Amino acid sequence: MNDEEMNGLLLLVVESLECSICIFEVALPALEDDAADECARCLCEAKRKRAAYLDAIAELGLDATSDSAERRVVRYRAQSLIDLMHLAEAELPTTERELIARKLVEETKHKLALSLAELARLVDEPAGGSRQTGTRFFRGCQGRR
Repeated sequence: MNDEEMNGLLLLVVESLECSICIFEVALPALEDDAADECARCLCEAKRKRAAYLDAIAELGLDATSDSAERRVVRYRAQSLIDLMHLAEAELPTTERELIARKLVEETKHKLALSLAELARLVDEPAGGSRQTGTRFFRGCQGRR
């Protein structure tokens, strides 16, 4: 993976984090007890990671606002889940809303973990191009905050 591809992947992970934050925020009010605590923990962790990644992106001189088709796909998927939660809030009883919110949180946690694991795997691969930019970025994010 060359530096340009790595940079695109890093920006995609930031988009995933930003969308995850939005999903956690919309699901949180529908949750109670342990589920609400878990969602709040995930929200804080996603915000912490996003801040670390944005700091590292700035240090690398990348434009965190640049757009791509991949980032738009992540954003549209997240928006459809957020719309689903808003519809559930308006139309469903509390118990069913909570079930949907729990599912959204679990799915979002899973997809985010996969994105971060894929980034870690690609950073550690010695194939093609320079790993230095991506490796420096990823290692910097791991040690922050």
